[in-house]
Amino acid sequence: MELCVPMSKKILLVEDEALIAMSEKRELEKYDYLVHHVTTGEKAVQAILDNVLPVDLILMDIDLGSGIDGTQAAEKILNHKDIPVVFLSSHTEPEVVEKTEKITSYGYVVKNSGIVVLDASIKMAFKLFEANRRILGSEIKQKTMLANISDVIVIIDKKGVNRYKSPNITKLFGWKPEELIGKSTWDNVHPDDLRDAQLFFNGIMEEPGATGTAEFRYRCKNGEYAIIEITLMNLLHDKVIQGLLGNYHNISNRKKIEEEQLALAALVENSNDIAIVKNIERRIISGNKNFVQASMSESLSDLVGKTDADILGIPEDQEPVHSYMLDDLKALKLKPGESLLREEGIPSEEGLLRTYMTRKFPISIASKVIGIGVITTDITTQKQNEEEIKSQNTLLSMIMETSPVGITTVDKTGNITYANKRAEEILGLVKGEITSRTYDAPLWNHTDLDGSPLLDEKQPFNIVKTTMTTAYNVQHGITWPDGGVVLLSINASPMKDIDGNFNGMVATLEDITDAKNNEEIIFKQLTEKETMVKEVHHRIKNNISSIESFLSLQADDTNNVDAKKILNNATSRVQSMRILYDKLLMGKSFEEASIKEYADSIIDSIVEIFGEKKDIITEKEISDFIISTKILFPIGIIINELFTNIYKYAFKDRNSGTIFISIKKTKNLVTLIIHDNGIGIDERKKLNKSPGFGLTIVKMLVEQLQGTYSIQNDNGTKFQLLFNI
Repeated sequence: MELCVPMSKKILLVEDEALIAMSEKRELEKYDYLVHHVTTGEKAVQAILDNVLPVDLILMDIDLGSGIDGTQAAEKILNHKDIPVVFLSSHTEPEVVEKTEKITSYGYVVKNSGIVVLDASIKMAFKLFEANRRILGSEIKQKTMLANISDVIVIIDKKGVNRYKSPNITKLFGWKPEELIGKSTWDNVHPDDLRDAQLFFNGIMEEPGATGTAEFRYRCKNGEYAIIEITLMNLLHDKVIQGLLGNYHNISNRKKIEEEQLALAALVENSNDIAIVKNIERRIISGNKNFVQASMSESLSDLVGKTDADILGIPEDQEPVHSYMLDDLKALKLKPGESLLREEGIPSEEGLLRTYMTRKFPISIASKVIGIGVITTDITTQKQNEEEIKSQNTLLSMIMETSPVGITTVDKTGNITYANKRAEEILGLVKGEITSRTYDAPLWNHTDLDGSPLLDEKQPFNIVKTTMTTAYNVQHGITWPDGGVVLLSINASPMKDIDGNFNGMVATLEDITDAKNNEEIIFKQLTEKETMVKEVHHRIKNNISSIESFLSLQADDTNNVDAKKILNNATSRVQSMRILYDKLLMGKSFEEASIKEYADSIIDSIVEIFGEKKDIITEKEISDFIISTKILFPIGIIINELFTNIYKYAFKDRNSGTIFISIKKTKNLVTLIIHDNGIGIDERKKLNKSPGFGLTIVKMLVEQLQGTYSIQNDNGTKFQLLFNI
C-alpha cells in the first residue's frame, strides 16, 4: 500500500544564496509545503536544538559559505534528533554523494532538477523515514524478549528502587529477591563506583528506548564485591514495564583473566628482547616480533604449535635441545615469582659466537599454571674492531661518492679537506685542485644569481670566516674557465669532535641553474594565465553588457508602463553586475575590489538613468577599502534597489532633494547608511504599486551577508545595514 504523505509538511530549507533560496521556497510552497529558510549550517543546528518551530524534513545545501558545511550541520542535527535530511546541491562528484550517504540515506537531489523531481524525492524520504521507525520499534521489542535468562533480570523505577529481581539472583549473588525488592539499587553498589553508576543510570533515563551497558562492583550477600556487567533499557513509557529493564551477570573471573592476559601480552609484545610463551606441553603459543625475526620465519603463525626441536631441526634427545627442554620442565615446577636463568653461547650465521641470557618462569591464570614464559636477552659484548671501523668508513665513503649533491669538508683552519665526485662535476675542477685550496683563496669568479659581481660581504670565503662555527646557507653563481655559469645553493653545518669542540665544516652543494631557469618559465606561464583569465572576465562583462542592452532596448520598445518599469529595474540590476566586472578587469585581483570605486560607479549610473531629476543631489562619504567580490555583488544590488526606490517615490511633487550615502569600516564591521530627505517610508509604500519586492530582495541579501538592517523615518527615510567581513 502506497504511503500517502500529508499536506502542509514543514520543511527547513538551508541555503546561503538568497535569490536561489527565495526561488526554491516559492516553488515548494506551490506544492503546499510550509518552508522556513536559514542561511547557515549554524542557524540550522540552532533552529533544531532550540525547537524554534516543528520541522518534518530538512533540505540541506552542502556549500554554506565560511561556516560549517551542510554535511557537518546534518551530523550535528542527527546526533540530537532523528529527522529525514535530503541534500540539495549542485555537486555531482561521486565522492561528495558517497560522503552524504554515510550521514543519511534519505536522498540527494541535484539543484535545478525541477520541482517535480524535488517533490518526489521529499515524498520518498518521508516513506523511508516511516519505514525505519517501524523497524526500530520491532527491534526494541525483540531485544526485550530475548534477554539472556541465565542473567539476573531486574526492573528499576525512575527513583532507583528495585521493583523486580529474577529468582536466579540467589544462585549468583546469594540474595533472595524479596530481600532486595523495594530497596534502593544503590545500596549494594561499591561506594567508589557509585557516582559513575548513577551517571550511567541517569543517562539511560533521559531518552525513551535508550539502552546502554556498564560495569561496576556489586555487593553479594556474604559482603564480598563482584564485578558485574549490566545492560539497561529505558521502558518507562511501556505500560507493562514502567521502568528500566536490565540484565546483569558476574564477570569477576573474566576480568581477572583479561587483566592477566593483557599483562602477559604486554610483556611479550613490548619486550625489546626475544619473548616466547609455551603451553604445559612446551609448544609455542605466542611470541613477539623479535622471536619471529630470530627464527627466520615470515610470521608467528608459522611457529605456533611447534617445539624447540621442530624449530631447530634437531632431535629432542640431542644437546642443546635436550637440556633446554629440561629447563622447561623445571620452570613448570617453580613457584609464582620464581624464575630459572641460563646463560649459553650460540653460533650465529656469520660464524660469530654470541652469548644469550635466558630467563624462564611459570605463567599462571587464576592460580593455575598454564604454561612457560621465556625471555632471551643478547648479552654479547659489543666490540668495535678495526675491521668494523674500516667497513663503516668504506660505506660512508661510498655513500658520499654516490651522493646526488656535492659534498665538501673544511677543517677548523679553513683548508678544504674533501670533495666528492658530484662536487667535482659542479665546480668544474678535479679533486686535487679543490683540496689544494682554502676558502681564503677564491677558486672561481663568483657572481650573484643575476650574473652581477658579488659584494665583498657576500663573497663565500668572507662568509666562512665570519660564520665558521654556525650553520649557514648561501646562493651564488660561479663562472667556469670556459665561460659557463653555474648557480649554486650551499648549505654548511659545523662539525664537532667527541667533546663538542668545533672541528670544521661540512657543506653540500646543489646546482640550481635549471631550477632558476624553470622559475622564469613558470613566471611567464603564470603571466599568460592571468592574461587569459582577464580575457575570460572581459568576455563575461561584454555578455552582461549585451543582456543589459537587450533589456534596455526592450524597455524602449514597449508602451506598457508597468512592463517598462519591470524591464528598467532588471536593466539596473544587471548593470550592477556589469560594473563589478569593470572593476575586476581594472584591478590586479579577480577575487576582491575597492568598495568605493564600485559603489561610486553604481550610484553614478543610477543618477544618469534618472537624468531628468538633476536637482536631486547625492552626497557621498564612502571609505576606500578592499572587499571580497562575493560580498560586493549583494551590496551593489542593495544600493541599486534603495537608490532606484528613492528616485521613484521619495520626492513626489518635488523637483529637488538630497540623498546621503555613507560606507564605513571599523575593524571588521562595515556600516552602510542611505538617507534621503523625501516623504518618508510610510508614504512611499502607499505610492508604490508593487510594494514589497524590492525590500524583500534587500532583506534576503542582508541575511546572505549575515548582517542586520533597520529602516526608519528620520526627516525622510534612513536605511542602515551592519555586517562583518
